[in-house]
Amino acid sequence: MDGPDATVAREVPGMNVPVYTGSCAWLAYCLALTGEFDRALAYGDPTMRSGEMSPIDEAMLSSFFPGLLAIRGEFEGALKLCQRAVEMCQSRSVPVWLAQAQSLRGLVLSWLGRTDEGLADLEGGATLYEQFGIESHRGMFHLRWAEGLLLAGKVAEARAVAERALEFATRTGEKGNQALARLVRGNAACAGDDPREAMQLLGEALEACTALGMRPAAARCHLALAKLHRQAGAAGEARRHLDTAVEMFSRMGMILWIERTEAERRELLPEPGA
Repeated sequence: MDGPDATVAREVPGMNVPVYTGSCAWLAYCLALTGEFDRALAYGDPTMRSGEMSPIDEAMLSSFFPGLLAIRGEFEGALKLCQRAVEMCQSRSVPVWLAQAQSLRGLVLSWLGRTDEGLADLEGGATLYEQFGIESHRGMFHLRWAEGLLLAGKVAEARAVAERALEFATRTGEKGNQALARLVRGNAACAGDDPREAMQLLGEALEACTALGMRPAAARCHLALAKLHRQAGAAGEARRHLDTAVEMFSRMGMILWIERTEAERRELLPEPGA
């Protein structure tokens, strides 16, 4: 994208978009997963490149871009972009990117508390994607679906779909999607009645996310572990995980998650007289 072959990459066709466009989208996504949000937005913002893209190019980038904001926890802003991406993919008859845009919209809606709408989109996106017979990234669609189910309070279903997400990602060797599926599975276990299992699963998720440099997900693991330790009466361990989580979220500018971490700290250390 930035080197001596960038001009050639703009002209070489990929599976359905030029290599350059696909590289921009996937690099932006990977940068967001590692917490480098400013660089991710620079590569992934379709408005920065609209003059040099075909309608299909723009549909692809538009279907990825809201995901960068969602990873950061900026769900209100992501929703508007998701709506635009879905409409664009529908009007331009780009079904493969419609599945991506619909799935992302479902996740964002779920985080905003609109779980009925969100689950319809999450299931619809996963179902549409499976119609193409593509093995890669099926885990990504299912782990989003599992997270939506968990946000809707459907814990048993969330665990089952998270297990399928992990199976899909393992089958195709997608370590990043495996790590994210482990996080969702661990969070689902937190809603159960076996804290030891939840600790184990979240520990596995943290190890996987840390090994891959997936800082936003790793920080979320620390936050979930802090809550579990607080509930178990292990204040020292809870405080250690909270300190790590707030430091990581602060460095990445993840405002929503900083607020959630501080709320958990107040549960651990209530104000005098509270």
